[in-house]
Formats: sequence, C-alpha cells, structure tokens
Amino acid sequence: MIKGKLEKMPTNFTFKLVANDKLIYVTDAKGNDVIKTKSSKDAGVFEIPVYISKINEKWTLVR
Repeated sequence: MIKGKLEKMPTNFTFKLVANDKLIYVTDAKGNDVIKTKSSKDAGVFEIPVYISKINEKWTLVR
C-alpha cells in the first residue's frame, strides 16, 4: 500500500496530445506536472509527468 496524503488537487487540468496523438499529457492550468513532492532542503522538488492513453478501450496511465 502506498501511504501519503493528497495535499492539493489541481482544479483545472490541461490536456495536450503528444506522440503522434497517441498520448495525452496532463498538466495543471499553469502547465506544471500534476504530481510533485513537497520541497525539501536535501532533495528539492520531484515532479512526475502524467501521460494517459486509451489501450484496449480503457483509459490507462502510461509512461
């Protein structure tokens, strides 16, 4: 099980077609990645881009 707490959910998502229109890149309204860690002195901020695609008629999170 992954533990953690959702601090803030972006209210406005932006969707951009990429990879010859096969993937959708999801960002917040400002163009920032929607998954990121809190800032720390040692590591700074770690951001994870989110891409989704329809595979076998199901929406799937892809990398």
